[in-house]
Amino acid sequence: METKESCTQGNAAQEAPAPKYTPDQLATLYPEIFLKRNELKNRQSVYVSKDVHTAITRLVHVFALDGVEISVGGFIDNILANHMDIFREHLTSLQKKLLEELR
Repeated sequence: METKESCTQGNAAQEAPAPKYTPDQLATLYPEIFLKRNELKNRQSVYVSKDVHTAITRLVHVFALDGVEISVGGFIDNILANHMDIFREHLTSLQKKLLEELR
């Protein structure tokens, strides 16, 4: 028997594929999307695994060597904002569906 989690994970992969870019497009888009500096005025704590935090910290340090000023939190915020934007319709639909099931 499938759980709600396995159903939603399977549907996410089928219904909302991530956009595909060429390497040249990524080279141009990546800094514009993920390396833009933003002020986090209303911060919230979020926990990530040590491995993920270490990997992101290393990236941010390398970006700094290239003159990119972005914090670990700012980089994570940009990644999550982009994810929410790309999958907005799917997430809204999934949220409505799951809330209906709870009624």
